[in-house]
Amino acid sequence: MVLKIGLIGINGFGATHGKVILDLVGRGDLQCAAFADIEVDPEGDIYRGLVANGAKYYRDYEEMLDNHKDLDFVVISTPIALHKPMAVETLSRGFNVLLEKPPAVTIQDIDTIIEASEEADRLCAVNFQNTSHRSFLQLNHMIGQGDLGNINTVIGVGMWKRTDDYYERTSWAGKLIHNGEYVLDGTINNPLAHLLNNCLIVAGRGDAKRAVPKMVQAELYKGHDIEGEDTACVRVHTENDVEILFYTTLCHFTQETPYIIVNGDKGRAIWTYDNDLRIEYIDGKEKVFSYGRE
Repeated sequence: MVLKIGLIGINGFGATHGKVILDLVGRGDLQCAAFADIEVDPEGDIYRGLVANGAKYYRDYEEMLDNHKDLDFVVISTPIALHKPMAVETLSRGFNVLLEKPPAVTIQDIDTIIEASEEADRLCAVNFQNTSHRSFLQLNHMIGQGDLGNINTVIGVGMWKRTDDYYERTSWAGKLIHNGEYVLDGTINNPLAHLLNNCLIVAGRGDAKRAVPKMVQAELYKGHDIEGEDTACVRVHTENDVEILFYTTLCHFTQETPYIIVNGDKGRAIWTYDNDLRIEYIDGKEKVFSYGRE
């Protein structure tokens, strides 16, 4: 079965979605019927590739939804403050949604999206892309079967280098509020949100719902001339008595590979964004899984 989709946003990270979609279209796994963005480069590779494969361009995403009611799902990759209104509108019209992270800015916005999804009886998935790596799935499987014993601490570390150009790429980057709407752009809520998400999943033994935070402490810093944070130290205590320590910065000297350390009473695990996993048991034995980039 070839799924028919629509894409909202082809700039920024939307371009990455566009590349993936074109690859899937080329393999015959997907059909992109339409895409929407208020600003496009008609000579750009993504625009030209989508149009060449039969996708129709719209400046207004609502017009796209009106004219393509048979879409199996809609991908939304737009500025953060637009996620909630666009997701709610798309869900309420009866479409399934793949929403780029972060799904929204506030808890109240998240609740509104969930309510819209439930009322429309449609799915709203969030593109936390690192949850599907085979090494991460292997880690959760081993934790679930008790390889590490009782989990007591999960440590997430992300150290990236971002120059001033990163914050000049768009008018909302690094802002707390943009055009009267909350953005809260920082390591926790945007570029390294998937690392925190993975920490919560691991703390919940594969299910973040078991690791709901009951206490959060944070120290937020900034090295760039921005409103939000670019460096954060966060401690989270979860309802299932796991401590999460989360350390992130966009001011590192180099671009390092983010990683997670999971400590249990039978050993520890080290998982990296490179799709590698190492289990170190207290008796000195080790297990190593290396799947490479997928």
